[in-house]
Amino acid sequence: MCNANEQYSRKYNLRVGGIKEEPGEDCYEAISSFFSNEMGVTIDDAEIDRVHRVGKAGGSSPRQMIVKFKGYRAKQAVLKSRRELKGKKGLYVREDLTAKNLDLFRYARVVEFISSVWSSDGKIFVKLKVDSSIRVVCCKDDVLNLQFV
Repeated sequence: MCNANEQYSRKYNLRVGGIKEEPGEDCYEAISSFFSNEMGVTIDDAEIDRVHRVGKAGGSSPRQMIVKFKGYRAKQAVLKSRRELKGKKGLYVREDLTAKNLDLFRYARVVEFISSVWSSDGKIFVKLKVDSSIRVVCCKDDVLNLQFV
């Protein structure tokens, strides 16, 4: 139940990776420019509540940015446009999943009887190879039980 509450609190958040980090940068300007130039979507500054980098500074790659939107529509507009990032090495946009859900997502991606995995509104969906059915999974046991479907 705690995981569901934490995931719900991230409902309006996205994680963006691969944006070059500049000293003294304005994260709002950086993310707005990224959405416009790399994804072709214009998000009004009024639609963004907060933007900040997460993780330790000074690593070999730029830190991820968390973008909290004021509304669901702006978030969905960005998610729908993320196909524009295909082929652009290192750039990505994904939902801000809890540690538990991210672990489950990564686990499901390497299971041999699952053909694809994605998330939507914090829920993890899998598509089975055997019959192409789509299922929602909440834990690793759910994934393992799909082996016998």
